[in-house]
Amino acid sequence: LARDISDFRVGHLRLVAPPSFLEAVLPDVIAAFLDQYPRVHLSIDSHGVEATKSMIASRAVDAGFVKLPLNRDDLDARTVLVSETACVLPCDHPLAALPEITAQDLKNTPLVLLGQGRRFRSQVEAAFVEAGVIPRVRVETHTVASSCALAARGVGVAIVNERLAQAYVRDQTVLRRFSPRILHEYAFVVSSSVKPSRLAEEFLGLLPAAQERTVD
Repeated sequence: LARDISDFRVGHLRLVAPPSFLEAVLPDVIAAFLDQYPRVHLSIDSHGVEATKSMIASRAVDAGFVKLPLNRDDLDARTVLVSETACVLPCDHPLAALPEITAQDLKNTPLVLLGQGRRFRSQVEAAFVEAGVIPRVRVETHTVASSCALAARGVGVAIVNERLAQAYVRDQTVLRRFSPRILHEYAFVVSSSVKPSRLAEEFLGLLPAAQERTVD
């Protein structure tokens, strides 16, 4: 047992992550981590953004993944993912022929947008205002997965995080970069009151390799 503990082969790692990030980015990391540490108990939860930050700050979890900016002094962050914004649409959609889709191109086009109150939604709306276009919002949803599923069924063009959407784009849909550029940044976050646990550091260390494999 002493050898196992010293080698970090046993223990409990508690993480928290947004649902779409957990589903689209972390599966390869989780599999690699558990291959390396099969006797470690791993638990990953999902909550709203503010609840997630509070859980990390209070050390209810060891660490978490949060979209930047944090706007808190009691958290330390290391950026682990930067992604562009893209449109998800059916392969036979007229706009699928474009290499890049602008807000102007989406004039009078039904849209699937992530719900009100998010910084990303405000950035998307600002892009339409700048283009002089009133967005035709057909559905508001709150996950990348549901946005992509609705786009695949022809409900509307989804405007989402490009990297997270890659996990949900199937044969009947395509990704096209959205312009103007809107970036998404996610960070590995811990409480500023304590150093990250060794298991948390080991988990984080596996992320870049997994990202390289999945992006390619």
